[in-house]
Amino acid sequence: MTETPYRVLPAPKLKREWVGKRIITLAPLHTSVVSVPRGVRGTVQYHYRGESTLQLDACPCCGVAPRVKVRDDNGRFAFIDESPTAGLPFVLEAGR
Repeated sequence: MTETPYRVLPAPKLKREWVGKRIITLAPLHTSVVSVPRGVRGTVQYHYRGESTLQLDACPCCGVAPRVKVRDDNGRFAFIDESPTAGLPFVLEAGR
């Protein structure tokens, strides 16, 4: 399976703009039901009072797509851009 290239983005200034943004986990996440390793991608589904609900992508081996609540101040996820040009280096053309 080939990894889709991505670029890490700064967090949006307004917390309400977090909803719908793509993320990648920077640390393992644990709940009473599931353990998620670092590097799993997902989407911020809901955000309220310092807590975000993440809908993570399905696991390629078992197909489970967990929903996990995390506190934002822990630095456990980063916002990413997965557009087709995200993995390409920026080229600046002088004079244009």
